[in-house]
Amino acid sequence: MRHLQSLESEAIFILRETAALFKKAVILFSGGKDSVVLTHLAEKAFYPFPMPFEFLLIDTGHNFPETLEFISNQMKQINKTLLVGSVEKIMQKKGLVLPPFQSRNALQSVTLMEAIHKYAFDAVIGGARRDEEKARAKERIFSIRGPTGAWEPESQQPELWMVFGASLCKGQHMRVFPLSNWTELDIWEYINQENLTVPSIYFSHARDCILRGDVLMPKFGTQSIESKNLKVRVRTVGDMLCTAVFPSHASTIKEVITELNKSRISERGLRMDDRVSKFSMEERKKEGYF
Repeated sequence: MRHLQSLESEAIFILRETAALFKKAVILFSGGKDSVVLTHLAEKAFYPFPMPFEFLLIDTGHNFPETLEFISNQMKQINKTLLVGSVEKIMQKKGLVLPPFQSRNALQSVTLMEAIHKYAFDAVIGGARRDEEKARAKERIFSIRGPTGAWEPESQQPELWMVFGASLCKGQHMRVFPLSNWTELDIWEYINQENLTVPSIYFSHARDCILRGDVLMPKFGTQSIESKNLKVRVRTVGDMLCTAVFPSHASTIKEVITELNKSRISERGLRMDDRVSKFSMEERKKEGYF
């Protein structure tokens, strides 16, 4: 597809620019479909040489077991050592205690900034896309973040003709979004085209689920609440306590693509942390979220 070729070329250009402009860049790897595509593009961008980026997982401690297994296999496949920022360790360090089944997503920003300072990264590359959420659509491909990681919408620089501003002041770092112009459907069509492997939870599987409001959530740990075993799948990979599942029989990439073409529900519409308010994502980005 020419459309996918154009998106691929753009993303590869952005990744090469990042490697050229920054001293130490890292790819945020969650094991999700976007980070899988991002990693594949980085391999293509620098082949036959190794990718000049490190890899970082921000671990909430509430991950899907299938995702953790997938991440381990992927790192072995690309011969990379995965750096891990642990939300659990940050909570212990700061003396924070949350209820047993409360999402830790809000603490990801703090954990990410700790990792950025610890490893002295000046560029952090992620798979965020503009079609995910309105706040995502406001941010540039190269986005300067300050010492706290906060996003400042009023400080956004123009990006004309794919010319990126890469100058940083002391304490600043750059967030880079090579997949900005991709859609969820583009991602899946590219996965199909390139024959990429993604976590099994993206496809229909049997899982114990609980009903929270109007959405189905995966049963987590020892939650003492009535559950039903259903055939479901996810559209995003994240903290099990905020990532909803939905009934589905799509068991192949092509069936997922067909299902997406018929869906009227947004991808982020199945994330509990985005349902707090219509400004949820923007508020979290201002606090340092990716």
